[in-house]
Amino acid sequence: MWVTISSFRADDQGQVGERRTTMLSGAYEHTMDDKGRVSLPSKHRSEVGDILILWPGLDGQLNVYPVAVWQKVAEGVAAQNQALRAVRDLTRILHMGTECQVDKQGRILIPPSLRADAELDSNLVILGMNDHLEIWSQPRWREIRSRLDAEGSQIAEKLAELGLRM
Repeated sequence: MWVTISSFRADDQGQVGERRTTMLSGAYEHTMDDKGRVSLPSKHRSEVGDILILWPGLDGQLNVYPVAVWQKVAEGVAAQNQALRAVRDLTRILHMGTECQVDKQGRILIPPSLRADAELDSNLVILGMNDHLEIWSQPRWREIRSRLDAEGSQIAEKLAELGLRM
């Protein structure tokens, strides 16, 4: 589901106004066909657009970014000091992204190399992550969920240290 969050922010002239942000959330079980096509959750199709960037995630998932969000990420990295090796490495990782088109049925075709990297088979979990989606193989997602369940108290304590309440 998309959730609209209102926040208040002062503009350059000090005027306070409401800013609305859309956040993607939810976990959905989906299947991938033999050709590597997967349907995006129907509630999200109009929000993500017709052209997406598929990018291998750092935790074994496949990230799915709307083009506008991806461009902001890429611009932010490009603005960093490219003399630093870590920045160059991050730039290389980001440019491993692959553009894909959403078809008329709301499906995307995941290239074989990205399917292999994320160990995707027919049973998938699509997770909303604020401004993008993550696609997980069900076994990997179960591992992540088990770890999150086991470390829930520690995660809550870290959030409290940051001043966040649950």
